[in-house]
Amino acid sequence: MNKLMLVRWLTLSGYALLLLLLIMWYGVWSPSSLPLALVLSILLTPLLFALVGMLKGNVYTHAWMSMLILFYFVHGIGEAWTTPEDRIYAIAEIILSLLIYVGSMAYVKLSSAKPQ
Repeated sequence: MNKLMLVRWLTLSGYALLLLLLIMWYGVWSPSSLPLALVLSILLTPLLFALVGMLKGNVYTHAWMSMLILFYFVHGIGEAWTTPEDRIYAIAEIILSLLIYVGSMAYVKLSSAKPQ
């Protein structure tokens, strides 16, 4: 497996796990006082905009995903700081968002270095 496919696989794995984590966190493990549909639409909609481009391996989508994922990093930091009972989920969100960030940036760099 070459480096490009490895970082793409890591990015997609982190992406899928982050989607699953957010659904399980707010839907099952720690329901919010707000309606579930509202919470999930706010948290999942930005990620779902990138779904097709991420699956196709679009370099442009990976580039802007590396900026978008910083929202989830900040969200995880805020939740870890303010909500001790959800700290484990917030730490998982931080780790997955860092995985997606590093993977997306590496994918963009390796894709631009690829001979045409």
